[in-house]
Amino acid sequence: MEALLSKQRFIWLHSVNFGMFFYRVIFHQATIGVPHFWSLAVEEHFYLVWPFLVYLFSLKSLWKVCLLIIGLAFLARCVGVYLGLHPFYFTLTFCRFDALAIKALLATFAHENTLVKLLPYAK
Repeated sequence: MEALLSKQRFIWLHSVNFGMFFYRVIFHQATIGVPHFWSLAVEEHFYLVWPFLVYLFSLKSLWKVCLLIIGLAFLARCVGVYLGLHPFYFTLTFCRFDALAIKALLATFAHENTLVKLLPYAK
């Protein structure tokens, strides 16, 4: 219990995934006690960044930003596999942004009605 309390800053800052990485890879210690919060941390990081991207880029260029994020996340995961950072290439924020960026890309297309135009029964 004391070990969990000493590492609670990662929980409060929604950075459990980074805490897992630092304690295991850099400090060679046991990971923090709540590793199942890594996905919540990834979502929180994305939702902190995404509104600024929507504000900075036009709707027409936002899909390019989404594709760039998807490519960079895939590349980051490939680098993690190459470096043998298992299981952290599944849990680090930069490696997991692709799933959320795909959803954002679909939302961007839906906002532009691009998805409706691609449907075969739409006129």
